[in-house]
Amino acid sequence: MEDKRVVAKYLLDTDMVIDLLRSSSSVVAKKMREVTMAMCAIADITLYELYCGAEASRAPAANYAVVNLLKTKITVLSSSDAYEEAARQKIRLKKLGIAIEDNDLLIGCTAKVNNLVAVTGNTKHLGRIEGLDVCSWR
Repeated sequence: MEDKRVVAKYLLDTDMVIDLLRSSSSVVAKKMREVTMAMCAIADITLYELYCGAEASRAPAANYAVVNLLKTKITVLSSSDAYEEAARQKIRLKKLGIAIEDNDLLIGCTAKVNNLVAVTGNTKHLGRIEGLDVCSWR
C-alpha cells in the first residue's frame, strides 16, 4: 500500500504563491526561505487558479512555464481528499450566513484534512473553517 503521509507543515493559499512568484524579495519569499519548500505544499485547486491567471495574463506561455516549474518543486495535494470535509463546512457556513467561495473552501479543507497550517492573506475568510489552523506571512 502506498504511503500518502505529507511531510509538509504549511499549505500555501493561491495569494501566497502569487506573492512568492512575483518577487523574490517579498515577505512571503523571505519566509519561504526560512521554512524551506519541503515544509510547504499547495492544493491542486491552487494550480488551477494559477493556470487561470497565466491564461488571462499578457504572457501566457511564460506564466504557464513558471507554474509548471513550481509544480515540480512543491508538493501538490489532491483536494479530492477534502471533499467530505468541505461539504460539511460549506453547509455549516451557509447555515450561519458566512459562506466562502468553493475554491477557498477546498484549499482550506485540504489543509485541514492533511493537518497543515493554511497560509493565506485572507485569514478572516479561511478562519471561518472550523478546526483549521490559519496564519499569514504578510
